[in-house]
Formats: sequence, structure tokens, C-alpha cells
Amino acid sequence: MFQNLGIKSLCLLMALLLWLQAAATTEVEEILRLPVIVSGLTDSVVVIKSRLPDTISVRVRGSRLQLLSADLFENRRGEILLDLEGRAPGRHRYDVSVLDVNAPGTPLDVVPAVSLDIQIERRVTRPLPIELVTTGELDEDVVLVTGLELAPAQVEVTGPQSLVDAIQSIATEPFTLDGRKQSFSERIGLSSPGLELQLRPVEVEITAGVEPIEERIFENVPLTVLREDDRVRIELVPSHARVIVTGARSVLQALQAEEISALVTIGQGVEGVSEVAAEAVVPDAVLSARVEPARFQVLAEVDG
Repeated sequence: MFQNLGIKSLCLLMALLLWLQAAATTEVEEILRLPVIVSGLTDSVVVIKSRLPDTISVRVRGSRLQLLSADLFENRRGEILLDLEGRAPGRHRYDVSVLDVNAPGTPLDVVPAVSLDIQIERRVTRPLPIELVTTGELDEDVVLVTGLELAPAQVEVTGPQSLVDAIQSIATEPFTLDGRKQSFSERIGLSSPGLELQLRPVEVEITAGVEPIEERIFENVPLTVLREDDRVRIELVPSHARVIVTGARSVLQALQAEEISALVTIGQGVEGVSEVAAEAVVPDAVLSARVEPARFQVLAEVDG
């Protein structure tokens, strides 16, 4: 199998050299799709590239080797270079010609003919608020104690004026709350508003305080009576209540007994023995509260 391997390799090399020589001297024509590149603009203006084609077809003549190399290596394919030097903001008609073509071989013509409607605008930078996008929910046994905060809360958006003016805010990438059991501080990216707009920064920090939900019991809370008829003398049995509050751990630890009360409302026309329910009065930071026992006996007597 390996007999005369040297001779076979030499023959293969000679055949390759002959093919390369033929390819380098044989001219062919081919259609190339070349990317569109804009040049010549100052930093104060910009083209709305979404209105331009990504590529334009050009017929070129060149050696078979040149064009094969262009097919195999993207950096050798060339480009359509639109020179917009000196153009002011506004709409401009641009007829693409072979003079705009930078490609291997000799450009023959643009196929089909292309006439571009180019929109040049001022490049502007505008600060916009960041909108946090969340998914999922915290588990039932934890609660946010500081809220979700973003730093910074604004982002600078740079690009064509009409596109920047059309945006009111920039959204974050979705941030999930599922499975979070403790406070966190993380980096989160911003969703791109479009390839023609640049953001600074491209990500922000999100922080939040998360704490477990707990219960705390306050014993012997005196009942406060709110009566609509001052002539009525009221006696409650029992005269004190138990108040059970639910909330974040730090909130309950800081809670003082003086901040807790149980309120009983007695309407007009109440006389004799009846039953009423009491309402717990607690600070807003408490998630929920209930009073035990559920109902109290009222002994009402009208003076005079």
C-alpha cells in the first residue's frame, strides 16, 4: 500500500500546482453579495442603518483563484463602501455604482441597480429610566423588606434622534424571584432597544432585602372601646385580648407592645348582653394580625 509513496505524493503536488496555475490565470465572472459599509460621517451624525440593505449584489470579473478565495475567506470578500462625507442631516438619494465597490477582481456592475434612500440624523444622548422586569414570585414564607432597587436608576441611550426620542424607558432582562430566601445584590443586564442604539451602562445592580415571615404573640392587650353613644356604659368579658401578628423578622423584633391595640366598636342601640368582634390595630409594616378570642361578651347599660 505504501510502495512508491514518495512518487505518488510528488504527482499529487504537481497536479495541485498545475491546478493553481490554471486557476490563477483563468478569468471568470461571478455574483458576489457584499456587505454595506458607511463612511465619511462625523461623530455628530449617524445613518439609520435599518433602512439600508445588509448586502448588495455585484458582478465581478477575476481569476478563478481570486474568487474562490473570496468565497472561502469572509475577510477577502470585499464591501460596498458608501462615502457620505459632507452630507447634512436629512434624506439623501444614493445611487450605488462600481466606484463604491471594494472587492477582489474587477467590478463590472451592480445587479440589479440599487438606489438607496439614506436617512442621516443627529446623534443624541438622552438619560432614560430603567424599568425592572421580574418573573416568578417569592415563596410564601419570605417577604421583601426593602423593595427591589436598581443602581443606577437611569441609563444613557445614544443613537439617531428619532429612535432615541421614541423610547420612554429601558427594560432589564427578566429577573426571577423564584427560590430566593435571603437578601441579595446582583448584576443584571439591560435589554437592547435596537442595534442602532447604544446603552451606557449595559447592566445595573439590583438589590433587595428578603427576610423570613414569622409570628409574634402579644398577651394581655387591653381592649379599646369606640362607642357611638356616650350614655352607654360598657363592660367587656374578657377585658384583655391576645394579638398575634405576622411579618418580617426584623419588623417583629422591633415591634413594641405600645404599638399594638385591640379595638371594639359599639354602635347605637346596644343594650343588655351581646357579642362583638375586636379588630387588631398594628403598624403598617406588619403583614397581618388577628385577635383572640374571636368574640367578646358585651354588657351594655344606658345611663339614666
